[in-house]
This record gives sequence, C-alpha cells and structure tokens, in this order.
Amino acid sequence: MHVIPISVLQTVCIFLLLSFSGFVVQIDAQNRLAPVHFSKAGGFYNEAFVLELSHPDPDVTIIYTLDGSEPELNHLQGTVYRHMDRYRSPHQQLLEKSYATHIYVSNDPIEIRDRSMDANYLSRMQTTFQESPEPYYFPKDLIFKGTVVRARAVKGETMGGPISTQSFFVTPDGRDRYSLPVISISIQEDRYFGYESGIYVPGKIYDEVNPVASSGDAVANYSQRGIEWERKATMEIFEPESFNADFRQDFGIRI
Repeated sequence: MHVIPISVLQTVCIFLLLSFSGFVVQIDAQNRLAPVHFSKAGGFYNEAFVLELSHPDPDVTIIYTLDGSEPELNHLQGTVYRHMDRYRSPHQQLLEKSYATHIYVSNDPIEIRDRSMDANYLSRMQTTFQESPEPYYFPKDLIFKGTVVRARAVKGETMGGPISTQSFFVTPDGRDRYSLPVISISIQEDRYFGYESGIYVPGKIYDEVNPVASSGDAVANYSQRGIEWERKATMEIFEPESFNADFRQDFGIRI
C-alpha cells in the first residue's frame, strides 16, 4: 500500500471517481449480510494496538486480508499470479507472487503496528522495461508503510456481506506526519502488477507486440484503454486535521 499526500484534493477526487457500474450487481448481491465491525476505525495512531473484528450474526465466518486483496473463500490457501522481472534482459524471468485470505479467530486479534522497518515490497515491483535489477525508481531506503485490513462476513459458500476496507497508519508523529491530505488506494496487487492483465506494467502485451526493445510509447498493458482495463479499488481520503478517513468509496481505476 502506498501513502499519497496530495495538495490538489478536489481535482484528484474528480479524476479518480470513475464509473464502476460493472461491479454494482456483485455488490448488491453481497448486501444480504451486514458489514463486519472493526474495533477501531482506520486512521493515524501513535502506537501499536490489536484490532478485533466482529459481526452481529454469530453464525457467520469473518474472512480478511492484510495485503490489499479482496477477501474470498477461494483465496484461503493463497492465490498465485505472475509478475515479470526485467523485460528485454538475459535475466528476464516470470516471478510467482501471491496474496491470501485469512479466517478471523476471535482469540487471535490482528496486530496493527508501525511497519516502517518491514522490507519494501510493492515499491520494488518492476513497472517499466528497464533491464536493471535496480531501476532508478526503486526506493534507496525503507519507506513508510500502512496496513490495509479488508474484511467481510460469509455464511456457507454462497452468502456474503460487503467488503469493508480500513487503512491504518502507526507512527510516533500520528496525523502530524503529513500536513497535506492523504489518499489511500487499496487494490489487489495482481490488478496492478500481474503479467497477463495488470494495468501498471508492460506485461504480456508488451512482449507479444514489440519484437525488439522499444521506447516509452510502446504498446503495453499500461497503454490499454476501455472498461475491460478498468480495475476495482477502494479509496480513502484523510483531510489534514482528520485522524480518520473523511471519505471512503469503491471506484474503478484505469491508467
């Protein structure tokens, strides 16, 4: 998950709130169960804590993720996708990445902590066709990171509630770390970085269309247009004086 402080808030909101009509039917069908309750709201905190999830129906199972992916029963064993490392290089290779859903257990709450010392992960995804194993856009140092918790209730294999998303940031500075509005965008990582259909990488289209090394305007996954290249995500906006999100919305994102 990336933390994005931004100054021109209204302009960005207008740009990002795209139509996601293709998801409406699915969301309506999921509303048969109530949302999962979080013991603390997403936001900025000065110290670590444990997060508890609950639901008014004692017969449901709560499933959740910590990697930005959507919690689904068929992801409980982990789901693998492919990400290309170093296009047009003798060292080019398709790497296996994964994301997973977990079952929430009440006596094993979720630890929310400062993750600044965790290894960089998403910020080290190759998103261009440079041959270097360390492209110029890779961070040189550890970067500040938040924790995205996405949860939903399920009953049986067919009845599910809506996905609730909360972004947590733990830092000694609390909300004072940033003087500008902060936007958190939560998206399943293969929708950005997957070789076949990720919208933020050169991807399979680049390899198939360009027989030789190409310039920055090469045809690629990230140059595709239209609703079929729109990916579902969730956006949260934290105003400068707000410890918790002032706005939260599912939306469709395109490059």
